[in-house]
Amino acid sequence: MKIVQSFWNAHRGDLFMHKGGFLCPEIHWMSWAFSCLQLRKFYTDVEMYTDTSGKAFFELLGFPYTKIHTTMEDDPFMKRCHPQMWAYAKIHAYAQQTAPFLHIDGDAFIWAPFDDEFIQSPLFAHSFEDNDAVYRILLNDVKKLPDVPEWVYWEDKDPHAYNAGILGGNDMEPMKEYIELAYDFYERNRLVFDNHLTNVKNFQMIPEQYLFYALGKRKNIKMGLYDTNYEQDYVSRLADIAKIPHESKFMHILGEVKQDNHQNYFVNYMLQKDYPDSWQRIVEAFKQHGQLSPFMENLLDEKYHQKTVLIPSIATNDDAHKQTKMVCDLLRVNFEEVQRNGGSDNAKIQDIYTQNEIGLMDKNDDKNSHILFNGQK
Repeated sequence: MKIVQSFWNAHRGDLFMHKGGFLCPEIHWMSWAFSCLQLRKFYTDVEMYTDTSGKAFFELLGFPYTKIHTTMEDDPFMKRCHPQMWAYAKIHAYAQQTAPFLHIDGDAFIWAPFDDEFIQSPLFAHSFEDNDAVYRILLNDVKKLPDVPEWVYWEDKDPHAYNAGILGGNDMEPMKEYIELAYDFYERNRLVFDNHLTNVKNFQMIPEQYLFYALGKRKNIKMGLYDTNYEQDYVSRLADIAKIPHESKFMHILGEVKQDNHQNYFVNYMLQKDYPDSWQRIVEAFKQHGQLSPFMENLLDEKYHQKTVLIPSIATNDDAHKQTKMVCDLLRVNFEEVQRNGGSDNAKIQDIYTQNEIGLMDKNDDKNSHILFNGQK
């Protein structure tokens, strides 16, 4: 199965300043690096679709894609596309495929290959979305556009969608129809979108996720879902650090969750631990460019200035989990309670801190309360 990712420098801005929703640009690009490297651990063919500025930046940071395509650079549609309609960068990547593929977002990470049954489905996506209230609002806004396609009404009475953090398939005919309908939706209302005559911030969820669901249902296509355990708080569940990698082999840091300190520390820590050369290359690139963020400067200060901190690690298997050391704040557990009770209440992650081995953080020191680095003096 060919694995595909996509990135669009919509605003043609300095990519050293691109946060992608995270707390700082460095963590954003560490997320891309970790996502790509984890994919390459299990798959030999991982390709990126982007523009020339994206290609140059990925090469500068040394991301190991098997191929980087710059098809967005000369695509007339992408040149005119509203910058906030970022889902069309993904749809552009889908449109370049002529054989079965799987697209995965750059803020999503895997710890195991995808199941054969899942990736052999005619079409597949990450999960079912039952957030009908949100989609009702979006569909009502879409219905105010000058030219509303018929498919908007297919499931509007009881709207659902498929989360496109993972999206792809083996049956290219319905995939081609989906792509054509998504493009047609934009072209019908290009004048409105291009001239910023409406707030399009979440409009892309309709042609990207609602349409994929509605078309699949209308054609009675057997849809493969990576995650079938839908629940209302699934956005938080997808980024549940404590379940990685034993209870969950997949993590997706969505939306506002990217502003959570723990998620940023986790991305930084995992890349540094598992791929130290990649982590170092990103940090050095930002240093040489003179654009280290205060957030990263703080992390580097803790690492290189002889500060004693807790040492986190993740067990490689269930038998080893009692050997695991995790930063308490990362998992939101109370350090003193862990010490007193002899372990975390998380069956998969048991913290066995010893004060003669690791220094106890000062709970009144905010700067030291969220450190993820090896803390030997």
